[in-house]
Amino acid sequence: MEDVKSFFDKVAPYYDRIVRMAGADYPLWSKYLKLLLSQNAPGNRVLDISAGTSSLDVYLLREGFDVYAMDISTAMLKQALKKGLKGRVVAGSFDAIPFASASFDAAISTFDSLNTVLSSDELLRIFREVNRILVDGGVFLFDMNSPYSYRTYWDGLERVDEEEDLMVVWRAVREGAITRLRIDVFFKGESGWKRVSGELLERAYSLRAINGLLRRAGFSRAICLNHLGLRSCGRGTMRYQMVAYK
Repeated sequence: MEDVKSFFDKVAPYYDRIVRMAGADYPLWSKYLKLLLSQNAPGNRVLDISAGTSSLDVYLLREGFDVYAMDISTAMLKQALKKGLKGRVVAGSFDAIPFASASFDAAISTFDSLNTVLSSDELLRIFREVNRILVDGGVFLFDMNSPYSYRTYWDGLERVDEEEDLMVVWRAVREGAITRLRIDVFFKGESGWKRVSGELLERAYSLRAINGLLRRAGFSRAICLNHLGLRSCGRGTMRYQMVAYK
C-alpha cells in the first residue's frame, strides 16, 4: 500500500482521467469557481493550494485570473507544467505555504482535499496559514464533503470505473468521523497491466465546526453553498462549498 504522496506521484499521468471517470466535470467546476471568484474576490491573483494537475487553474488563467498552483506532489505539478503553467507552480503543503503574507486576493482548495486533514488543530493551522497569505478582504473558496455524504454515499461504497487501458476500483468504509477510502488503479503499459494502491483517510467536519475554526483563524465571516450551486447549505447537502472572507 502506497503512502498518499507516493500514490499520487505514481498515478499523476492518469489523474485527470481518473477524476473524470469518477464523475468530475472540469468545465462546470471551472465556470463555478470563476463565478464565485468574480463575485467575491477583491482582485484576480489566486493561489490553488491543492492544485493537483491544475486542470481548473488552466481555465481560470485563460479567463484572466493570475493563478498560481501549489501541491505536495511534484509529479502532479509536472503534469501542470505540461498544460502551460510554467513559472506558476510550486511544491508546498497546506500548513507551510511558501508565499509572503498578503500575497493573494483569493485562495482555492477543491476536490474535498481538506477532508484529508484529520484533526481540528491541524485544520485550524491551515486556515490560519491561508488567512496569512490573503490580502485584507480576500476570500478562501474550498469544498468539503459533508457528514451527511459520508453517511449516505461513502460508507460501504464499492465502485469500479473502467476504460480500455485504465481501471479504478473504489472501496470505502466509515469508522465514526473517519472514512477509509481505498483506491486501486490498474493501468496498461508496454509490459502489461500494472497496479497502484493507496488509502486515504478523510474526516467529516460539521458546518458548525468549520465555521468555528474559520473564526478562530481570523476570517470575519463565511457562507456555505451547495456545491456547484448558489443555494445555502441544508441538512441534505452532500458537499459544502465554503466562501470565507478575511
